[in-house]
Amino acid sequence: MRGQHEHRPVRRRTSGPLLLSTSTTDERRETLLRTAGLLDRLALAEPDDRALDVVAVRAGDELAAFDRLHGTGGGGGKELAGRAYTRRAHATWIVRPRGLPE
Repeated sequence: MRGQHEHRPVRRRTSGPLLLSTSTTDERRETLLRTAGLLDRLALAEPDDRALDVVAVRAGDELAAFDRLHGTGGGGGKELAGRAYTRRAHATWIVRPRGLPE
């Protein structure tokens, strides 16, 4: 029927790259870092949401893989993974002016 919309449940993305198409390595890393940081904060706010935790961990792992591939993100810590990597990388990023090497 015209004018009526079927309501469907929202499905969270639990796989695949979170990387958005941006122009430079720094911009791509910032996008990944901000996305992983946001997902980490959301997962902290909803500790019983296992799917959200999985997405946040994957975002952190994707950020870590990007940093290893491009030699970026020296503050993330090679021994860390997932959300711990995100937190360390974000803490390093917020104290350094944009464009300066880590």
